[in-house]
Amino acid sequence: MSYRFIRAALILSLLIITPTAVGATLIDTGQPDTSQTSGGYSVFSQQFLAGRIDLAQSSVVTGIEAYMGDGGTGGTATIVLYPQTVSDIWNLPIPDTGVEQFSQTFTVSDITDPVNGLGWQGAYGLDWNLAAGSYWIAFEVRQGQTYDGHFPTLGPVPSPLPDYAWWYEPNGAWRNDTLSSNKWGLRVYGEPLSAVPVPASAWLFLSGVGMLAASIRRNIKQTQSSAAQSDARCCKDNP
Repeated sequence: MSYRFIRAALILSLLIITPTAVGATLIDTGQPDTSQTSGGYSVFSQQFLAGRIDLAQSSVVTGIEAYMGDGGTGGTATIVLYPQTVSDIWNLPIPDTGVEQFSQTFTVSDITDPVNGLGWQGAYGLDWNLAAGSYWIAFEVRQGQTYDGHFPTLGPVPSPLPDYAWWYEPNGAWRNDTLSSNKWGLRVYGEPLSAVPVPASAWLFLSGVGMLAASIRRNIKQTQSSAAQSDARCCKDNP
């Protein structure tokens, strides 16, 4: 097998290694029933939303999105992950905002949907390693950000989260909202850490590296052998 062939195989293996964009689906409430005509929560600089997720095993989160309106022009917002749950004034679970484990700014695109401007939007390419347990995912519009839209709850989502909460600035605190009918859509992507597969393309890459290394070793041995034979001939020609 020639060195040129092995080099070509190595280059090809590098080209075909394309990591998964968002990973498998860890959490999926499904999409709200858009056949309904009313209902939902506004999300803007004075009002945020959060939902609780439960992970049965350690996982890496690679993407988070919500079913949301574009606000007419889109804007910027932040997805925040709070790792703990505390209780509100009614002794119901809410995010513990004293501990912010991860956050990611994202841009809400102008969907230009001719009907309602709704769609799944969020942050992707994340690398959030989480132990098994309960977490809150919040959508917040922080200082200097521009999103002013809504999360529709036009109809029930097929698989609601175990808890929902909302934050309104005049109240200055999170409130559990699970008992209401306002259950918006959320999807979380990633992989369980105990079952993150090695892509076939990665095995091909490693095989290519091994083949290249073996070829280099053979070339070195051949060069050394040729040099030794040349030296031997020189000795015979020049006693």
